[in-house]
Amino acid sequence: MNSILKISASLILLLSLGVCQRNFLQPNDTKPLGFALTNFDTSFQTTQQSLQLESTPSWKDPFNNMPRTWAGWYQREFRTERIPFYAGIGVLTTLLVIYDHEMYIPARKLYEQNYSFRKFSDYSEFMGQGWFQFGIAGAFAIHGFVADNNKSLQTASQTVEVILTCGAVIQLLKHVTGRETPILATSWSGKWVLFPNQIDYIKHVPKYDAFPTGHLATATATLTVIMDNYPEATWIPYIGYPAIACIGVAMVGQGIHWVSDYPLGIAIGYSFAKVINSRHSQERSSIRQSLLHPNASLTLLQGFTPGISLEWPL
Repeated sequence: MNSILKISASLILLLSLGVCQRNFLQPNDTKPLGFALTNFDTSFQTTQQSLQLESTPSWKDPFNNMPRTWAGWYQREFRTERIPFYAGIGVLTTLLVIYDHEMYIPARKLYEQNYSFRKFSDYSEFMGQGWFQFGIAGAFAIHGFVADNNKSLQTASQTVEVILTCGAVIQLLKHVTGRETPILATSWSGKWVLFPNQIDYIKHVPKYDAFPTGHLATATATLTVIMDNYPEATWIPYIGYPAIACIGVAMVGQGIHWVSDYPLGIAIGYSFAKVINSRHSQERSSIRQSLLHPNASLTLLQGFTPGISLEWPL
């Protein structure tokens, strides 16, 4: 159990890196606008849909936005200001590599000998798979269509986008670093084969795809997208972060990942979510500005009563 406590403590430390820098968006209210004009008989009709601060996404948006997201991530992360952060990630990863074997062996024994922990690990690891996270996106999409809610549709679109963009970078790094998974390790903490033969990689994926973790990268990215879209739902982190910790503990017991695979994966997932959220915040600000500057014109109402027509270019 000491091994499980060490793994959990490591994950809490890693997840706190993202929590300490979270920038919450303002709640996305969709209250109808109202006004009164003196000496005019006014008629004002609108719908909640027309004044939502979220644009209606297209199913193509996640794919069309991928090049912009990769470019934005490069500009955000490959700056001199980020060197200390990634240096810290490197130091933390190195320290964890030293204790990887010590944390893996007891966790693996517990997985093999304890039925409850084995079932817990199997179910928890499933939450880190892309299919589960795409399922979350699908749930938001269904709610968006049924409830005519653009925020849910945008959350679904951003979730798909962050899984694809973040996952592609993670896969690239896996194909470069070539680290053995614990279950197939031939050395104390897994052999690293830089730029492995790609044909051999495809034939024997677990021999090369440990570093960095894709499970925690996409899980962190998905959670961050949801939290940034729903900052008013303060309960989400209390469910999301423990779920991510469970995924991390489970994968060590299953022999899928070393704990040292986690820091970089979590950092990449978090950063991709922030890039997407930043772009969406700018789009939402543009919509807010358009609501503040309607196009006004004179019109005639019923009975030839003069009035003012206001149109918002949404």
